[in-house]
Amino acid sequence: MTNLVLSGGRLIDGLGGGKDIATVVVEGQTITEVADSAQYAGRPGYQVIDCRGKTIMPGLFDVHVHLGGGDVVAGIDDYRTSRRMDEPIAMHAYRTLEAAQRALKSGFTTLRDMSSREFVDVHLRNAIAEGVVVGPRILCSGPGITMTGGHVWAKCVQVDGPDEVRKEIRRQIREGVDWIKVMGVT
Repeated sequence: MTNLVLSGGRLIDGLGGGKDIATVVVEGQTITEVADSAQYAGRPGYQVIDCRGKTIMPGLFDVHVHLGGGDVVAGIDDYRTSRRMDEPIAMHAYRTLEAAQRALKSGFTTLRDMSSREFVDVHLRNAIAEGVVVGPRILCSGPGITMTGGHVWAKCVQVDGPDEVRKEIRRQIREGVDWIKVMGVT
C-alpha cells in the first residue's frame, strides 16, 4: 500500500466545508492528517503529488449501478441481446471489471451493484479486496430474485413460494452477497 501526500489542492471535505489550499496525508487507505498549507516537508517512503490547481475530495458513492456485463448495447430492443446475456461468463466478467474501473476513474470509490450473473460481482469484489485487480469497493447482490416469469426473469433466479425464497437467500448468503436484490413485479 502506498503512502501519499496530496499537496496544495483545494479541499472539499464532504461535510459542507473545505479549504482553499490544503495538504492531505494518506497512509495506506487512511487519511491521517489534513494541513492548511501547500507546503509539506514530505516523509521518507511517501509519494508526494502536487495538487495545486486541482480539487481533493472524498470518493463518490453510486448506490444503484448495473455493472454486470458492462454497458447496455444501444439501439437493440431485445433484452437478452442488449444486455449480452448469451455471452460466455468470462466475457461478462471482463465487461463487468471494465465498468467498475471506469466508475473508479470517474471518482466513484464505492458502488452498490443491482444484480449480476453467477456472482460475478462477488468474485470481482473479492479480487479487488485481494489486490488481484484495481477497482472500487463493491456492495454485491449476486443474481436478483424474482418469481417465475417475473421482472427480468432471464437475468434472475426464479423462485416461487416462501420455501424457495428462503432456500435461495440462504444460497446467496453462502456465496457471500452483501445484500439481497428482490425484483419488483412490473
